[in-house]
Amino acid sequence: MAEALAEVEAGRIAYLTRAGQPVAALVPPTELAELQQTSDSAAIAEAQAIQARPGPRIPHEVVEAMMDADDATHDAMAAALDARAGEDLPPDEVTALWETVRTRRSA
Repeated sequence: MAEALAEVEAGRIAYLTRAGQPVAALVPPTELAELQQTSDSAAIAEAQAIQARPGPRIPHEVVEAMMDADDATHDAMAAALDARAGEDLPPDEVTALWETVRTRRSA
């Protein structure tokens, strides 16, 4: 462990292994901050892309659920929203549409 901490203090990533396979990584705080910023930026960009889609306004809860969904469920909801483009659906109808898509995809 002392060697791993020395690696991190020197600004390098240290990998912890079991049976020769990496199981964890220790990263310098600056690296962690960069990783978190990159992850946050990607999540913000994805949320903005979802909200910018044509069609009904999407409630925040549905945006978050779509971001967490698998690709097929996300795409099914995007197609359902595209089919309703031009309609001004109330947020509760968009939420109900999401629940329908999610339920059908998980069946």
